[in-house]
Amino acid sequence: EKSDGRWWFLSPDGYPFVMIAVDAMNLDQAINTVSYPGRPEIRERFAWLPKPNDPDFGGCFRNEGEGILRFDYAKANFIRIHGRENIREKFLQDAVRRIRYWGFNSLGKWTSLETIELLRKLKLELPYVLVLNIPKTDMTYHGVPDMFDPNFAAAVDTVVKKQAESIESDPFYLGFTIANEAWWDRLSTKMLLQANGTPAKKFFVELLRKKYQDVAALNRQLGSRFTALGELESA
Repeated sequence: EKSDGRWWFLSPDGYPFVMIAVDAMNLDQAINTVSYPGRPEIRERFAWLPKPNDPDFGGCFRNEGEGILRFDYAKANFIRIHGRENIREKFLQDAVRRIRYWGFNSLGKWTSLETIELLRKLKLELPYVLVLNIPKTDMTYHGVPDMFDPNFAAAVDTVVKKQAESIESDPFYLGFTIANEAWWDRLSTKMLLQANGTPAKKFFVELLRKKYQDVAALNRQLGSRFTALGELESA
């Protein structure tokens, strides 16, 4: 609803809703690297570490391959307190009680769909968002895809529809976030200049033409030595 020129989410009771969320409220999240090739000193940092086949704590290990082994101490401590039986249910009951007490009202990025579905079964629903994995294009840099690619919009539509089907009409679903740790920098600009023929390159060149209009102004900004703006097309 729009109020005083500003859009708001409204709660079911009609009050403005400000999202105060906890990221990644999943049981298998707090991992520590306990073994790494060529780094024997890493193991010495931990006073206690069970065997990977331990009947109680074996499920706390994560084998990343290539000799990299990780262990979830938070999960292990939870097993110590509550045992292994129905551990995910117990974890979520405890976690929801705590975050509500601490003043949080929703679940943020990286909370898994598996966690959301289990919360529904436990009738512990909280407003939440999910991550929409935008498909990569032929030209992707630092996780930023070429959104000017003619196939990009259709690919995004497919991903959105797939997520909508998994959510259906859940009233606690606020929406989605996209990407993570994707950035744009000088190397990205250099890549755009060199990616001849791509949709992003064509758009970028046109943007530079409109912004600078004069090759001298462009050279001052980029530290380049173009003699004419037309050189951008094949630079």
